Parts: sequence; C-alpha cells; structure tokens
Amino acid sequence: MVRKGVLLHNRHAGNAGEDSLVNDLREVIEEEVEILQVYSGETAEETLTFLRNDQNEMDKLWILGGDGTVHLAVEGIRSRQHIPEVAILPAGTCNDTARSLQLPLKPLEACKASLRKEPILLDAGLCGDEAFINFAGLGLIADTSENIDPDLKEKTGRVSYFISAWQTMREAEPFTYSMEVDGEHYRGEAVMILAANGGFLGTSELPSETISMTDGKLDLFIIKVGGRSVFGEWLQQKLTSSSIEDAENVSWLQGSEIMLKTDPPKKLDLDGELRKAGEVEITVLKQRIPFITGWS
Repeated sequence: MVRKGVLLHNRHAGNAGEDSLVNDLREVIEEEVEILQVYSGETAEETLTFLRNDQNEMDKLWILGGDGTVHLAVEGIRSRQHIPEVAILPAGTCNDTARSLQLPLKPLEACKASLRKEPILLDAGLCGDEAFINFAGLGLIADTSENIDPDLKEKTGRVSYFISAWQTMREAEPFTYSMEVDGEHYRGEAVMILAANGGFLGTSELPSETISMTDGKLDLFIIKVGGRSVFGEWLQQKLTSSSIEDAENVSWLQGSEIMLKTDPPKKLDLDGELRKAGEVEITVLKQRIPFITGWS
C-alpha cells in the first residue's frame, strides 16, 4: 500500500474541476493509500512550488488534467530528492501523453487501472531549464498552439486543434535554422522542427516506429518549406513510418544533445505550453520519471 498519495487536479482542464469526479477518484485512490491529499493550485507557480518542496511528501502522484497539467507536474517533481510514481488521469483536450502510455482515456477508468501497477522509468526532455515529457517544437506546431481559439477549444476540444492547424498551414512562414545534433551539424530552411519523446501529437500518432520514451533519444522531424501538406497528412493519420522516410520535404533523425538556432527567432512549444526562444539547447533526462503505463 502507498503511504502518501497526492491527487493533483487542474480545475480548468476538461471535466477535471467537477466535484463529483474528484470525489469518485478519491474513493478509488483511498483503496491504495494510507494518506491522500487533494491539491489544486491557484496558479502554475503555486503548483510548482508545492511539487518541488520535498517537505510535501508524496509516494505517488495522480494527475487529473490534460497535457499542460502533466507538463507542469513533470517540471515540478523532476528535481525532488524522492521522485514519486506518476499516474495520469486524462481530462484534457488531446491527452497525447496518456495516449503514448496506452492509458484509458476516461479518468475513472485510468484511475482504476493505475492501482497496484509497477511504474516504468521514462525519459524526459530538458529544454534549457524546463522539462518536457511529450515534445518540444517550433514553427508550425507552436503557431498552431498559439492560434487556437480558447472559446472554441472549450466547446469543441481537439477539433479546435485541427481547425487551427489548417488555418496556420496556409500562413506558415519559413525560417532558416542551424542545428547541432550529437556533434553533427545541419542547416537549412523549414516550417517546423519537432523533437518528440512521446508518440502522439494532436491525438494523431507520430509516423515513426523508433520513438521510445525509455531509450535516451529524441526523434527529430524537420519539415521543409515545401512540406506544409505533410503536417496535414500527419494530423489526418495518413503518414506512416515508411512513407515519411520517402517524403521529399521531411528529414528525420535521432539525438540526445541538440543545439538549435533559428532566424528569425521562433516561439517554442513544450507539451503545448508556449515559451520564448532564441538559441535552444535540448537534452534528455534518461529514465528519470516513474510513470504508470498501459504497456504490456
């Protein structure tokens, strides 16, 4: 039995703020823990402070929310002396991290599935001084996140992501990049660069059979100027691991140490959270966070 558990919930994500759901989850979790604390910070900064503080003991952390809440939690716990086991209870728009971990997409089902399971140590990416668990990207992907209508997102969920993607593709401006990946140098023009740790983006599976969240590497996809349509095919799940290798306007490689600079400077998207970026350094925290998964 777990001694101390924490149920972290983002009351602004999907149905995560419903008191009835939180109460139902609490009843299930209390079967496994001696002490359970339900926590919801008023701000991201408040939540990070709570998670980073080792005096706030936790052996297992249940996260009720979407990819943004999972991102916040990973950043909060990654430097703790004792990193708790993590179980995701999906309640967001896309829930891409939960999809990568093959978890049930209904919070209560995911909660029941999380009980008495052994965790698996997963990689986390580190971009500058901020961790990410699913992806880091710039160009089309960041512009898509920035252009999502919050009201439409609340009403239509993941459909809003596709609408924004199609609108953004028509207006995508190319940028030049210089990049060093594990000591190898690359230059060119692109409309999007994605460093993937997880296997899903916008609910669509990424077209690579090599993606692993435990191998200490990130899969890099560089979509060149003529490759706008590739992003659309990707979201429609028409792109496969074999077809992307033959795609003329896409480059694919793997690496664990990445230095990236763009002209003009582009905004960075970390698990759906936008950040300012100039020159970017991305590394891998290999097998750092113990996650409950649905992997067999």
